[in-house]
Amino acid sequence: TGKMLVAILIGLATSVLLIACSNLANVLLAGAIERRRESAVRAALGASRLQLVRPALFEAGLLALAGGSAALIVAAWTSRWLRANLTDAGGIELPLDWRVLGFGALSCLLTAAFVSLAPALFALRTNPNVALSSGGRTLTSGVRQRRLRNALIATQFAFATILLATAGVFLSGTAGLLSKDYGWRSDHVLQGNVQLTADRYRDEADIAAFYARFTDRLRALPGVESASVSYGLPYLGLRGSTNVQAELGGGRRLKTLLNGVSPEYFRVTGTRLVSGRAFTAADTTASAPVIIVSDSLARACFPEQRAEGRRVVVDDDGTLVSMEIVGVVADTESVDIAQSPNRFQLYQAVAQDPRTSAAFAVRTTGVPPQTLASAVRAAVSDLDAGVLVKDVAPADSLVHSLDSQMAIVRQLLAAFAALGLFLALIGIYGVISRMVVQRTAEMGIRMALGAQTAGLLMLIVGAGIRVSGTGVAVGVLGAVAVSRALTAGFPSMQVNTLLVSAGSVTVLLAMAVTVCLLSARRVTTIDPVVALRID
Repeated sequence: TGKMLVAILIGLATSVLLIACSNLANVLLAGAIERRRESAVRAALGASRLQLVRPALFEAGLLALAGGSAALIVAAWTSRWLRANLTDAGGIELPLDWRVLGFGALSCLLTAAFVSLAPALFALRTNPNVALSSGGRTLTSGVRQRRLRNALIATQFAFATILLATAGVFLSGTAGLLSKDYGWRSDHVLQGNVQLTADRYRDEADIAAFYARFTDRLRALPGVESASVSYGLPYLGLRGSTNVQAELGGGRRLKTLLNGVSPEYFRVTGTRLVSGRAFTAADTTASAPVIIVSDSLARACFPEQRAEGRRVVVDDDGTLVSMEIVGVVADTESVDIAQSPNRFQLYQAVAQDPRTSAAFAVRTTGVPPQTLASAVRAAVSDLDAGVLVKDVAPADSLVHSLDSQMAIVRQLLAAFAALGLFLALIGIYGVISRMVVQRTAEMGIRMALGAQTAGLLMLIVGAGIRVSGTGVAVGVLGAVAVSRALTAGFPSMQVNTLLVSAGSVTVLLAMAVTVCLLSARRVTTIDPVVALRID
């Protein structure tokens, strides 16, 4: 989960960087176009190629220096914010050391080089004869330059679309993470793990006897309502699996999650018993093997019959074993969205197949679970000081810790998406505004010939919409691919990616149209007489 989230955040941060680079490249290119006559004069006077591109490099360097300095301040604040919010980060440090500073400096240099490339090439390709013979103030960009600027704007909107769609999918898929019914309750539960030494507990009977004494000792602690041991707990998902086949020789094989549990497991975890019975102290290695199945598994194996009393074939490490179903419990799910959902679950009595490592849990009443941590450790030490006890913590803390991590990622994704959208809208605003200024004389001529202001306004806005729409169309393909990768990496995250992507596109296009209208409103103030005097 962590690696996937880090990869997503790095990818979205890179998208924001590319949007910013495209924006700056457009700004510097516009400045180079406006200085075309100056560059032509310098070239005619014998300026070298380095001297021609020096203004663009210097301007980009200053912007990179200012942006890098501001980024250090933001990075320091973000680092403190993350340390304050990642309360269960497992000792993760977020220092601003030489590696971070070096990476930031290198990023600034590469960004400066990238954004200065287009204006530098434009300055080198300027023909002094053409530039000096075409006048000064009314110079506009050529076809290649317009195409490059439009491509940069389209790139910004493409990445903005990916940002919005990705953030929308993740926010929709993880919103209300704890409001869902997962089939268990984590409140008032203290959980942990025990590891028995293999040299002292070689026999299954010895292991089962220790777990029986351990649960009895836990149950006797003040404030404990029930206690259990099991292979695992359902909160963050079960790891074991097996194959189950209904009836001997018939039915399809179903991949099923497997857990070994003690009699009070379902009471401790709050998993509802649908029908039949739970395990009892009589279910041991000396008795016939019995199992309890989840409601979905019971329905899949016996769609029109009661499951209790029926038998299924279980693959026990390559050996097919026929087991009787004695009970059916409600389905459970993991709160961890990175876990693949599987409602087919099988429970066997832990005493019939005991293992040297197990998870324990106690449900408390009248006392906070964390207050019993030392008493639990003491109980284990009294039974066997050689048994390792670890990861003792309230179950609620595990669940809420995961939700807190998701909340941080949601906030970061929302911030990236908002920043990317802001940069893209600023970019289209600048391009449309500059277009109006450069085509002022043309607008004056059109108005003198009878063109209506509304028509001219739509002409300018239409150009902006075409450019942004092209970028959005390209971005949709990337958004679909990223959304699919996101849902594949977090299979439990149920969200309609097409609907979210469509909503992101609608929002982006609506804001683009609004910004284009705002930036093109200068057309309504053009006086044809004044505009025609420009040349």
